[in-house]
Amino acid sequence: MRVNACTPSSIGAVSIHSCGVCSPEPLVTPIAIDGMPSACAAFASVLLAAKYLRRHPLESERPLLNERAVQLVGQSFNLVDPIVNGRGSIKTGDTIWRVEGPELPEGARIKVVGADGTVLKVTPT
Repeated sequence: MRVNACTPSSIGAVSIHSCGVCSPEPLVTPIAIDGMPSACAAFASVLLAAKYLRRHPLESERPLLNERAVQLVGQSFNLVDPIVNGRGSIKTGDTIWRVEGPELPEGARIKVVGADGTVLKVTPT
């Protein structure tokens, strides 16, 4: 009885032989080769899209859509909480906003003049 010393083993798409005597199998299976054109085309598409979008940036009809605090600039409100130590709050719709400005009593009319994150900058009207 003769024992073959060559024991091929597969790891993923790569075939490995324990000896160099056996007939060599391809190191990359045909399945892996079939995916290469698709991967290259996808990569090229991403590069071309990035280049195009750098030259032609997307313009929005509503650029402040996700910047709710900035949308409130220029509007007037009544204080829900007095401004004490530079901080108070207003209510607009169903949202209570923190405000910063000069000390004012509750119910005073204020105007939003700016925004810093979620904190509105206000002045009395």
